[in-house]
Amino acid sequence: MPDITPNDIHCIRNFDTLLDFLREKLGWHIPEDVEFEDVAYSLSAEDLDLDELTQGRIADYWQLPPFPPSQPTLGIFEDTQPWGIFFLQFNSEDIYRTALRRVLRGLVERRNRNSSLPTWEHDHLLFICTTTDFQRFAFAHFASNENWRRAVLSIFSWEQGDTHIRKLCEYNLPALTFPSHGFTDDEAWIKAWQAAFDVEAVTDKFFADYQRVFAQVENAVEGIPEGETEARRLYTQRLFNRLMFLRFIEKKGWLTYNGNRDYLRSLFDATETQTDENFLNDRLFWAFFHGLGNAADQPEESSAAIERRGEVPFLNGGLFEMQDYDKRNDVHIPNDKFAEILKLFERYNFTVTESTPLDIEVAVDPEMLGKVFEELVTGRHDTGSYYTPRPVVSFMCRESLKICLQNKTAETPETLKVFVDDGDAEAIRDPEKVLKVLQTLRICDPACGSGAYLLGVMGELLRLRDALFKSSNVDPKTTYQRKLDIIQQNLYGVDKDEFAVNIAMLRLWLSLAVDYEGNIPEPLPNLDYKVATGDSLTGPAPEQISLASHLIDQIQEHQAEFLVTHTDPEKQRLRAEIAELKENLQEWQASDDEFVWQVEFPEVFQEGGFDIVIGNPPYVRHHKIHHLKTTLKTRFGDFFTGMADLYVYFYKRGTELLRADGILTYISSNKFLRGRYGKKLRQFFTDKVSIHKLLDFGDLSVFKASVDTCILLVEKAAPSGGAFFVATFRDEADIPRLSDAFQKHAISMYTHDLSPEGWALALPEALRLLEKLQKTGTPLEE
Repeated sequence: MPDITPNDIHCIRNFDTLLDFLREKLGWHIPEDVEFEDVAYSLSAEDLDLDELTQGRIADYWQLPPFPPSQPTLGIFEDTQPWGIFFLQFNSEDIYRTALRRVLRGLVERRNRNSSLPTWEHDHLLFICTTTDFQRFAFAHFASNENWRRAVLSIFSWEQGDTHIRKLCEYNLPALTFPSHGFTDDEAWIKAWQAAFDVEAVTDKFFADYQRVFAQVENAVEGIPEGETEARRLYTQRLFNRLMFLRFIEKKGWLTYNGNRDYLRSLFDATETQTDENFLNDRLFWAFFHGLGNAADQPEESSAAIERRGEVPFLNGGLFEMQDYDKRNDVHIPNDKFAEILKLFERYNFTVTESTPLDIEVAVDPEMLGKVFEELVTGRHDTGSYYTPRPVVSFMCRESLKICLQNKTAETPETLKVFVDDGDAEAIRDPEKVLKVLQTLRICDPACGSGAYLLGVMGELLRLRDALFKSSNVDPKTTYQRKLDIIQQNLYGVDKDEFAVNIAMLRLWLSLAVDYEGNIPEPLPNLDYKVATGDSLTGPAPEQISLASHLIDQIQEHQAEFLVTHTDPEKQRLRAEIAELKENLQEWQASDDEFVWQVEFPEVFQEGGFDIVIGNPPYVRHHKIHHLKTTLKTRFGDFFTGMADLYVYFYKRGTELLRADGILTYISSNKFLRGRYGKKLRQFFTDKVSIHKLLDFGDLSVFKASVDTCILLVEKAAPSGGAFFVATFRDEADIPRLSDAFQKHAISMYTHDLSPEGWALALPEALRLLEKLQKTGTPLEE
């Protein structure tokens, strides 16, 4: 087939030109010189059993009849073709995913009714969608799932005028080429078209390209002394973060240069017309620090500054605050390296919407920045850090929220399960109470990395608050206002890696900025005292020290003020005053590498601690932490075991950070379940806390690493003696649909069935039979 160019995409302006594209570029067997209405037949809302809301969102529905065979003698792809193809035109400028799911439901129910109309499996449906003005087109597909309601929806799309659609032309659309004569079976056709929605392939390619360009830029940085490797890496990471942020928000229309919304490209092209200009020092410097951020009290709005940087809003947030080597001409990077960065950006379709476990944009989203960081940029695997898959994050967040809501409200477990898993709040009896609980939860990831769990928690809280509003009209706020609430009230993160903290902040800022609906965005919050750099283990446990309450109160007040401060002088003043208050805490004798939780997050520990501690603690073997063992022995006392891996201490510290009845949810190595070094941890779990759920993945590859993993949910409460739920997994296909798989595999166990010598996860009667055989039976070797 002929190559697809951006111009081919831009020529698609209605359904008729779309048909031309499908026929000429993808080889679909569509007759020439026919209008759309002559090829597709219209469906009614009644055909799909659509509700009133969906009918209001979708203007028209069409189905493409089965293709004629490529050669009459083949007799294939006719009435039995494996794909059902549907066209949807939405009634607005948006393509609503919830409406697509409602259409899917109608098609599934039509299949179940044994309709005389053609029907297909839910994962053999291709949806081609457009908006009311044909400004946006999208191709959508639901992946295979035993429960079609939880099928993952993948979408790739473009808008008229998009210039960065190279991957769309090279990868996504060509995968939808009509099968050649060599395709003689349905499975081949199905796999070929499903590949168009393979986000992992896009992710892997972006990883490789990002790593290559990052290394080129890092090696080209001039002005930072040769021996300061960490400073050079941090500077390069910060530069990429700033440019990535601008690349993501260009579509919001907030950034223009000479009226052009393709901001970075236009700004760079202006530099290229001047023989003596450097893009970093003569353009980006002014955009970063005299526009998006402000080195003075107010952003510089002189005509000279606007000429250098264009029209940009003041965004605050710390991202565009001057840091080391940020003064003009401190650092020099050749323009050709920025040309490589822009080529990288323009090679991929970017979307500011983070994908969820059930909705995936086949494009570069902010979560991919987290994966790039964890997998490639800083060698985090050397520190035992691995990126947690999105479905696992979602499962852990939801299960933690269910237990918290059950402890803090009078709602039934059944009602809360439907509410949290399905976003259905109709059965909630006291929505105001549930909302209050959601608004006041304090949730922390003590090894937050690039923010996977912080963003996961935000997504879950946002979804639940939206469900309450839809069912009961409580919490009448915009998505932006709710996200700002969640960042300010609910989320906390700590990581010893400053690179990781920077990425986590960037993702939170992006998530917030995308949902601001005005023409001039609000300044972003400062997150320095919400997502902190520090070692979660080296400081004392909260109960080990008592601090002067009046100084803690002042630190809390100053940090709350800092969160919403917008000028650099005010930020500098508050930072200095907070540092002085910390120095005045005579009871606190911390060294530079200690992270003292009561001091860093005083508002949390004045209320007793966090409601939820959640995360993926680093997996570092004991022989790699010799330098920490003296500190760990001091901090953890009798709990210390010389052969224990690092994650063991995160379990103990995580529990120490909780308030009474708080929930700890970790995914970690499962070696503590049976290993000798895990004995004290096992004893701690059976004697000191209440176990709720344990998921053992055995040797399944949850991460892109050879780490055998498990998920454990415990409550900081005395052991109840009641049952808890255990599931073991042997099939990797269970991981993307973890909630359903857990329901399928879970069994009940009791803490008295767990031996300190090692936990055998099986039904109690099986354990008793095994014990009896061990006591009375003949050893196998005899």
